[in-house]
Amino acid sequence: MYKLLYKLFKKELTQLVWDETYKPDTMRGLKFAMVCEGHRFYVYSNLFDVPIERMGRVQDFIIQLNRVVSNGELENFVDQMEKALFAATAGDKVKDLAKIGFLIGELKARKEMLLHPEIMMELAGALYIREDQNPAEWNDEFEHKKVEMFRNNYNSGQLYDFFVTAGLSQFFPNFESLEKDWMILWEQSTARLQAMQEMLKSSL
Repeated sequence: MYKLLYKLFKKELTQLVWDETYKPDTMRGLKFAMVCEGHRFYVYSNLFDVPIERMGRVQDFIIQLNRVVSNGELENFVDQMEKALFAATAGDKVKDLAKIGFLIGELKARKEMLLHPEIMMELAGALYIREDQNPAEWNDEFEHKKVEMFRNNYNSGQLYDFFVTAGLSQFFPNFESLEKDWMILWEQSTARLQAMQEMLKSSL
């Protein structure tokens, strides 16, 4: 009978156990969200409860999403343009100057993208708190492992609900309007980023 009750009210019972268990202040304010690869994940009901360092990371990801260019991409673009600019002073000038023009055009065109899969996954990782982590501390390696876990367990069709549960919709007023064409938008954005990465690798 207990197994049946747990099966029927798994989310509610998990939340009840969480609420009644002693935990440091940094873990208060969390509500149960999901289970992934045997780990329970929680999210904050109120953004004001998010620890300062983690909130700083969240805000950084939001800035990256607003410009639709990740910090890594921006650094890579600038490095590539700098190399091409130096190379343009000798040798195959036309090719290198064309590369600079292409990368500038890509930066300008990014505002037309509605989604950025990589940044959105990192933001979700910052918002989902695993049961065995201290949310007041930021560990890059641990966060990357969480994001990889999410990538391995959620496909494009499942990711809309995954992001809504994480709380991404509170940062983007038009998030609900993306649901209808979600899979198409996600796959197009993913393909564009992959093509860009391949282009930059091949031109090194």
